[in-house]
Formats: sequence, C-alpha cells, structure tokens
Amino acid sequence: MKLFRILLLILFYLSTTPAKKHKTTTTPATWSEWGSWEEQCSVTCGIGVRRRVRDCSYTGKKRKLKCKGNRGEMKNCDTKTTCPIDGGWSSWVSWDCSASCGGGTGQKKRTCTNPKPLFRGKDCKGESKEKGKCNIHKCPDQVYTLSPGTAQNLKDATEKIHNNFEKNEGSNIDLSCNPGVVGKIYEEYPSSVLFWTKDGKVLKLEIERMEINLHQLSIQDLTLDDSGVYLCSMRYAPEVVKPLAVISVAVVPKSPNIKVPEEENIVLTCGGALLGKIYKNLSRSWYLNGQVYKDFGNASLLDNKMFKVKNVTANMTGWYQLSPCIRSEYYL
Repeated sequence: MKLFRILLLILFYLSTTPAKKHKTTTTPATWSEWGSWEEQCSVTCGIGVRRRVRDCSYTGKKRKLKCKGNRGEMKNCDTKTTCPIDGGWSSWVSWDCSASCGGGTGQKKRTCTNPKPLFRGKDCKGESKEKGKCNIHKCPDQVYTLSPGTAQNLKDATEKIHNNFEKNEGSNIDLSCNPGVVGKIYEEYPSSVLFWTKDGKVLKLEIERMEINLHQLSIQDLTLDDSGVYLCSMRYAPEVVKPLAVISVAVVPKSPNIKVPEEENIVLTCGGALLGKIYKNLSRSWYLNGQVYKDFGNASLLDNKMFKVKNVTANMTGWYQLSPCIRSEYYL
C-alpha cells in the first residue's frame, strides 16, 4: 500500500512539471552573388530588357529575418534593329456616287497610310476600293411629292414645250410662266415661291423696264443684253425647285454691231448654253443669213460654246445665228 502511494506521487510530479524549451539556432539572411545577365534581349527589334537574379539564404520562419532588397534586376538592351511597322487603313473617303439622293451607284476608297508600311512591315489586308449603292436617302421631291396629274403637266412643260422669241432691239416682250401648272402647284403647296432666272442666275429686275405680274414677266425697250435663256421656276418645298417654262430670247440689233477687217478672225459665242443642261441630244448649227454655215450635230453645248471663224471676207457679211442658242449678231 505504501509503495502504491509513492508511485502516485511520482506520476503527479511528472504531470505537473513543465517541459524545458529548446532554443532554435538562427542565422542572418544573406544574398548570394548576382547571377549572369540573360544572353537574349526580351525583344528581337527595338529596345528591350535583360534580367539577372540572386538567391536569399536564411534560417527561421520570421519574415524580419529575410533578405532586404530585390531578388531581380533589369537593364535596357538595344537590338540595333528597327522594328517593322505594319500598314493600317485610313478612314473611307466619301462615296463617289452617281446620285446625290434617291439611291445611286458608286465607289468609296481608302488608303494604306494609317500608318504606311515601313521597314518591311506588312501591307494592309483587304480591298482599297468598295463598290455598291450610295446616297440611298430619299430626295426632297420624293418626300414632297406632287399629284400625278400635276407632275405630268410639269414634265411636259419643260420636256415638250420650248418657246423661242426673236425681237428687235427697242421692242417689248411678255414671257408667260405656264399659268395652268403654276395654279395647280399653288393649290397643293400654297407657300410656293415663283421666281425667274436668266442664263442660270436669278434675274435682277430693272424697275424702269421690267415687271413681274403673277406668272408673267414683262420687259420694255429690249437691249442686246436682254438676249438669253429665261427660266421660270417654283420652289414648293425646302430644297425642291422645279422649272415650269424655258424661253429663249434673241434680240436683233438695229444695225451691224461688230465690224471686222478682212482676213481677220472672229469668235462667235453661244449665249444659251444652259439649254444643254435642260435638253438632251440637242442638234446645233450656225446659220449665216438663214443658211446653215456650220453644223455641229449633237456636240455638247457646254463644251462648245464658241466657234472661231477664220479669215473673214466681204462675202461673209451678214447675220449669224446659232440654233438652238439665242445669240444673233451681224458682222461686216
């Protein structure tokens, strides 16, 4: 029994006696020598970098024992080779279109200049031109339409009717602007505006000689400068202007207005080239005293507004007129 008590005391002593701690040996953290620089630059052209590294040696788990500083180091390297620059497309240039509205066909272009290929860079991929439909938005006259009957009357007024007048210098003339069509357009578009042009420019009224009364233009005491192509038009909607009447006026001078010495040259001019924009396939001829002097066939009035007569002689004296143009002149 006594022995049993002694054993219990020994076990109690062992269980309550703290264990002795063993100290861990530590060493300061140290860097190794730097390794060699990388042989290859990070790029094959232009400026890149090379790297080298070192290792940190230490024992222990505390972070404060680790090495201070960076493990890696970099420096620039020059490959001595210029990098190629691949080409890039510019923005598309606006369509070169056959129509400004209502749908046309055409093409747009772009160039390989953004940037331009340099130093053996690659060209742009794709096409530099593109063909297709363009300006497909509706034209103003497709938005602001006329009734079928009025539209047909308007078409007939310009395509089938052309008035020519030959008036003596000092006489008077009244030019009418197709009153029937004018009235119908006013009914459909009451705010329409009627105006006159001469040779493509808005007519400037000379108050003492000219007057516009509704659809009629009156000119008193005609002069040679009144010769020209008169166009009566209506603006019945924004950006919508339609011609209603085309009238050519030729003022015949009272006496020969140009004198030319024999064997000299003279240039005859056409004052009605605007007709070439309104009518297609116009045939034209110069007349001398009512007889054909020079036939130009269907040549463009816009490209052939002048005709040179060489070596004028006495038998070439007379009245020259170009049909369908409106300038008439005498030559001596």
